[in-house]
Amino acid sequence: GMDELPENPEEIGTVNVPQEQPGTSPIVVEITDFDVEKLIEELKGTIVLKGVEEPTSPHPVPEFFGKGNEPFTKPALHICVPKPVTTTSTTSSSTTTPSSSSSTTSSSTTTPSSSSSTTSSYPGVPICEKPLGGDRKEIRTTKTVVYMEDPSDGDDGSTEEVVVGKTKGSGVKVTYVEIDYSDILSLGNETHNVWVYESKMFLKVKESTENKKHFIPQVTEIRPLTDPIDSVDTTDLVNNDGIEEPTGEFREIKKFPTNDRKTFAEFTDTIQKYINPSGTEYNKDNNGIVLVNKYTEEGVTPQDDGINIRYYGTEEEDEEDKPFID
Repeated sequence: GMDELPENPEEIGTVNVPQEQPGTSPIVVEITDFDVEKLIEELKGTIVLKGVEEPTSPHPVPEFFGKGNEPFTKPALHICVPKPVTTTSTTSSSTTTPSSSSSTTSSSTTTPSSSSSTTSSYPGVPICEKPLGGDRKEIRTTKTVVYMEDPSDGDDGSTEEVVVGKTKGSGVKVTYVEIDYSDILSLGNETHNVWVYESKMFLKVKESTENKKHFIPQVTEIRPLTDPIDSVDTTDLVNNDGIEEPTGEFREIKKFPTNDRKTFAEFTDTIQKYINPSGTEYNKDNNGIVLVNKYTEEGVTPQDDGINIRYYGTEEEDEEDKPFID
């Protein structure tokens, strides 16, 4: 009961609850950086879910499926440890093809049922649920290119890694990511539009070789481009009219990266720009996205010196290391 809570509870993490139809998107709280030993021994494994009030943005109280709500996904704690896994499945964004209409009804008006069986070629990651009557796809990124402000260094336009951040003596770095959605769009026809109701983007963080004392907690944002990358002014990659506001962000990197690990971001709002659930006539031009660093400490700006966060890129030999969209 609530009277058995520890005297000094600590915050593990927070997650924004999207304004979507219930039952369409699992909510995931990343707790990798929390001291698991402390959670077990001192806090007795007790975790409390608590809503954070937003007086300026009124919204209904969110409700989640509990452990007795069959066949929906139950609350669960996922613990991922390194272990060789062999799988033959290679298919994975959750899609369904509702009938098209002349109206511009929002995608939140229909809730497809989930399939009880979903597999991924990337074991150990929170994959999307395959809807009944629909399909899942895993889309590899087709290109990643690092762009940076002056002064530039060896990463500028040449490295095969995905790099974001800023270090002393170098300008701000962002990575342009090109994604081909044609396989998803081809699922539609004259009478059926494609509705991508859930999507995630996955990256693999690289162990850092930079100076640990320069590290500042940060997140990597997803920001769509309004124009083709060749026309975007790279002299200012932070305040730029050619780069839209963030449509998603990856899990916060709270500690200096001392090992490789997978991370993910909600990608639904991003992909629905290019595959609009209301119909193809509302699709935006696919000019790609840029991944941009944002520090999470108050008062620190993207132009302040920290370390570069490096992820594996599109040209990696191991398929599991490459960026992909689920």
